[in-house]
Amino acid sequence: GYVFTVNGFQTLFDVISYIQEDAHVKKITAELPLLFVAGEEDPVGGYGQDVKAVAQAYRQAGIREIKEIYYKGCRHEILNEDAYPQVKADILAFLEAHI
Repeated sequence: GYVFTVNGFQTLFDVISYIQEDAHVKKITAELPLLFVAGEEDPVGGYGQDVKAVAQAYRQAGIREIKEIYYKGCRHEILNEDAYPQVKADILAFLEAHI
């Protein structure tokens, strides 16, 4: 509900750049299960395509278990969409399966 400051945008882009560097991705243990969730109508995530690309990059880096869930009709804030109950259930199921 507010506009980022210039510093906010700079920090966001710095973090995104950092986490995409191969050297940092390779530091993640291969045994760490990852869950990617996104709205299919999210322009920030390239309508799901950018999220899929990141998940694939993590697979190529050797992460063994990656699960992806894309929610039809949802945009960026999937926890504030009509699909919230399903999103919450999916995240909880993933966490319960790995603890």
